[in-house]
Order: sequence, then structure tokens, then C-alpha cells
Amino acid sequence: MRPTILTLIKTVAVAACLILAPVAVGQTVQFDFVGNGGTGLLPGNEVGANTATAATSVAFGGEAGAGLIFNQQTNQLNFDFEFEGLGGGLLTAAASGIHLHLPGVAGDPFNQTGGIVFNLNSFTDAAVTNTNTAIADGATSGRVTGAVSFANNLDLVDDLLDGELYLNIHSGSFNGGELRGTLAASAVPEPSTGILIGLALTGLAARRRRS
Repeated sequence: MRPTILTLIKTVAVAACLILAPVAVGQTVQFDFVGNGGTGLLPGNEVGANTATAATSVAFGGEAGAGLIFNQQTNQLNFDFEFEGLGGGLLTAAASGIHLHLPGVAGDPFNQTGGIVFNLNSFTDAAVTNTNTAIADGATSGRVTGAVSFANNLDLVDDLLDGELYLNIHSGSFNGGELRGTLAASAVPEPSTGILIGLALTGLAARRRRS
């Protein structure tokens, strides 16, 4: 017996959904650096003792390349950012100078400071994989690329998605931090075209069956 159009539609719909199922809606989340001073890694975003302000520093930075992307299936944050103009250069004595922090008080990430949770320039943090070379003490500019695994720190995933984590870059002139940016989610991908087609065909099949 030849397959009916309804059977063909159902077969295509099921196949499309099975093939594209791993591409889950919201699997990856894009982040931007933001703060009180604006978008990017800026001195105006920094707070606390011995930190820079927009009036005392000309340094700046922000995402480069693909930027900041978190994969919710692998719990990995890929990062690519750069900075320029650090006063006194990078202060590697401050645990290598470039890290992700978690504010001590939740709910106000732009105006709170907190301890280091990941070190992005030490090359000894087991959770961090760098694809750049180490940025040396005293460097005034640089680009930092690689990935951070949250697999052993799953409690921090919620903090990341809630916009609590911030990046801090310490310099010789501002040992409390010269550049800062809170990681704020900027975009969640839409369902892929294939998934939408599959869902549409499934719905069409159901309508035909009811009729």
C-alpha cells in the first residue's frame, strides 16, 4: 500500500525533530560586559578601595571575536576579550591580575565586590583553559581567550545566569581594579529553522488527523 500524505508528513516531522533535538532551545547564552559606567570593561564600572574611576583612568576594554558564550549543556563559558591602556600595567601579583569574581552581596552586582572564583591569567586554575599566552606583569594591553568549566562549580551557574559574576583587571596604578565588567546575558538563540519546520509539520499532521 502506498504511503498517504499524512504518513509522509509524520515521518518527516519525527525525523526532523530527532535529527535536530541536540540543538536545544536556549542551549547557549551570549553575555556582554556592563556596569555603572556603561558597556564594556571600563574604569567607571569599578568600585571599592584603590579602584579606578572614569576620571582617573583612560583604560578600556571589552569583548573581542565571539565574545562571551555560555553553553548550558557543557557548563562551559568561552571567553574572548581584550584591554588597553592600563595605568602602571597589569598587576600579576594580585593573583595574576585578571579574574572572575562573585559579589559578597547578591542582587547588586554593579556596586559590590567579592572574592575570586576563577583566575583567567594564572595558567594554574584547573577550571580554566587558555588559548592565549600568559599576559606578563606590567603589560598595558592584551587579549585573553579560552574557556572556563563550571562543571565542578555548578552553584555558580545560577550566579552567572543571574548576572552576578564580574570580571576585574588589576593594575599597578589601581591594585583594587582598573577595569571591570559584570557579565550580563544579552541573547538566547531562537529555535532553529529545522525545529520550527518539524513542529509545524507535526501540527499539520495533527490537524489532518482530527479532520
